[in-house]
Amino acid sequence: MKRFFVHNAFFRLLAPLVYGLLVYLLILLINNNVSQVNDFFSSEEVYICVSLTYLSFELCRGLIVVLDRFMPEKYFRLRIVMQPLLSIVLSVGLIVLLLMQYFRLYIGFSISTMQLVIFSVTFTVTALL
Repeated sequence: MKRFFVHNAFFRLLAPLVYGLLVYLLILLINNNVSQVNDFFSSEEVYICVSLTYLSFELCRGLIVVLDRFMPEKYFRLRIVMQPLLSIVLSVGLIVLLLMQYFRLYIGFSISTMQLVIFSVTFTVTALL
């Protein structure tokens, strides 16, 4: 297997940290305006968002490893279709389930549909990247 950048230790540690923070700020800006970002910024929510990003990145990386093992070079065309689809379904599905559980068990109420859509779209882009 060729050495992809997603297997690099620095990428695995730093990219989700930076990307998770950017995702959190993006979600704050979508739901509020710039002047309200400072009022609604919560370090606890940043940790959750960064953790979800770590999970998403590692799930996508694990999928690459599994597909490398079970779909060699001769199935390259099939893999081009399967890898993004499986990444989106598995990553976004797991993120949505974890967010629903986090909101229900820790926050005490269910997540709104609009918030779920925003997180889903954001992590769909993450899976595609």
